[in-house]
Amino acid sequence: MTASGNKLGWLVCFLMLLGILSALSLSLHEDTADLTTAPVLEEAVEPSSGKVTVYVEEISRVFLEDFKDADTIAAFEKLQTFMDWSGLAYDIMFVPWGRAVLLTEKNDRALLFQLLRTDEREDKYHWILPIFGDEPLYLFGRTGLEVTSGMPSLSGYSAACIKDSVQCDLLLELGFDADKILVMSSSTPAALEQLLVRGRVDFILGFQYGVCMNLEVIDHSMLDVVAYKQIKLASDYLAAPLHIAEDILQKLQETRQSDLPLLLSKADREQASLAKKSAGVLGNDGCAIRFSNRVWDGS
Repeated sequence: MTASGNKLGWLVCFLMLLGILSALSLSLHEDTADLTTAPVLEEAVEPSSGKVTVYVEEISRVFLEDFKDADTIAAFEKLQTFMDWSGLAYDIMFVPWGRAVLLTEKNDRALLFQLLRTDEREDKYHWILPIFGDEPLYLFGRTGLEVTSGMPSLSGYSAACIKDSVQCDLLLELGFDADKILVMSSSTPAALEQLLVRGRVDFILGFQYGVCMNLEVIDHSMLDVVAYKQIKLASDYLAAPLHIAEDILQKLQETRQSDLPLLLSKADREQASLAKKSAGVLGNDGCAIRFSNRVWDGS
């Protein structure tokens, strides 16, 4: 073979090698793309083998880590102390509330944290540990909302709630039309409050301090909302589904509940709110609730 033939042969081999490497690179890139676009949440919420999984609404992480909310911190201290005393190995997983409910239904080693105890839910769960019990829920409307005198009916008004939350059920009980309730599949900080202040919906249900802090996140304040009704609720609980493993249920029921970390009383929370207000953490109005003179009484 001549020198020119050798060169041509080497060139052909080189080009073939480049083609093979290019194909491998493309294949590797596609595989990598599949991995990087896969939902991270799927892996993050997988329960550990042999452990109990405590599912918590994901927005609680924001109140814990970003807001340093005293109520939320105290509630988690109570949870962690109780679970430690139970002797059970456990993980705490933050996921959207609807997903938390679904995952608990499919797992006999799972618990739900801060589930409101209602008549409708009474026979569907084992109610393990009460968390909060003295904070009412409020029906908030945006400032400037035109309402009928005395509000004899809420039919025709719009509202929003998070899927599978007790608020969705309560909105129906209050008289809102089902087709006027915007049900959100997952919650992000201040999602409902944004809908309210932007006029997308007329009403939301929320707790005083939760709504207050969420409004601060979106540069609004309690001056932008008005309360139309106060709803007293039973305590929220650490709860277990009825199908939970018997050995886990027995340990939880045998774990003492005395001497657990104390939660803030209503007076303590008000004092904490005043302290934040004076420190400039909250707006000048603090977290005080303004009530409408057209409070709906359900009559």
